[in-house]
Amino acid sequence: MSEEEIIEPNPETIVNDRWNSSDFENLLELWEEKLSIEEIANTLEKSPFSTVKTLAWKTEAVLSEIIEKTTSEDNLSLIKQIYVSDYPNLVNVEIDQEERQELINRNLIEKENKHQLFKQLTSIAESDNVNSEISGLEAVLEKLFFKNKIISSVDGMEIREKLVWLAAFSELFDSQEYKVFYTVFPNEGGTRLTYSDAQEELSLPKYKISIITRTCINKLVNWKNVLGDDKNAYSNWITLPLETLATLKYSNRQFHLPKVDINYDQIPQVLITLDEFDLPQSSVEKLNKEGFYCLGDLSNTDYQQLRVVHGIRSDIATNIMTIYESYLDEF
Repeated sequence: MSEEEIIEPNPETIVNDRWNSSDFENLLELWEEKLSIEEIANTLEKSPFSTVKTLAWKTEAVLSEIIEKTTSEDNLSLIKQIYVSDYPNLVNVEIDQEERQELINRNLIEKENKHQLFKQLTSIAESDNVNSEISGLEAVLEKLFFKNKIISSVDGMEIREKLVWLAAFSELFDSQEYKVFYTVFPNEGGTRLTYSDAQEELSLPKYKISIITRTCINKLVNWKNVLGDDKNAYSNWITLPLETLATLKYSNRQFHLPKVDINYDQIPQVLITLDEFDLPQSSVEKLNKEGFYCLGDLSNTDYQQLRVVHGIRSDIATNIMTIYESYLDEF
């Protein structure tokens, strides 16, 4: 695992939503010309999201005025979110929030489920009591892929299939993350190591091992949540060498992390972690704390939820939704 192989965002897909004084002048001129939101955004080469945000700020146009200037149902929803979240004093039309509240409730349940899985895996990693009955890999798989099953009762072939998925996710770790995680959870199938034992092998302080292990667990939980259990979500970017294919039908219960080949051009963009973007570290940490770790985590949320439900600052929510918008066509 080299640093060069880590999945990175494609800079060609990022919309230039930095505004300068010339952009502001042109925006106001185009607004006076009665152009639609979409026409203004295209002319200025900005996203509709950023265009609406800036118009509301610069013109203080009431919501009904902005609504009249859009031809897109998606943008209509976005406009309402922006105004309800950031400019409630400019809202002059009635907005039905019942359906939105149902979506918010579902997303909060998903967030809590991910948090509980993260807690379960970190508690295993950080415990001084080692379960010698199963390997470290099996302990990870049991929580990550077999939520309602005991790993000892799962068919060996099914376990090996999930080990392939785990191996593929692990290829997205950087070299230090990979080394630390698979020292704590040995990739050759041994029992889990305590942080004290791992410290001796890695020559790293325990607090550093803890931070890196927790980071890896967070990535695995969120990546698995995004891709789910559909085999098709993995088949396009994972190739199995012959030596791995030969082991998939083994009936024994000696498990190790298999070798896999990754097609980096085909890795789903939804797996890109938010720390890969040009965001302040404090912003990334806040988003992570609220359950947003990779682009795919944003698929069931929106600007209003980021602002109102999760308490994300306007500038951070604006930046991350702009980034997400620029990738939508690739998902």
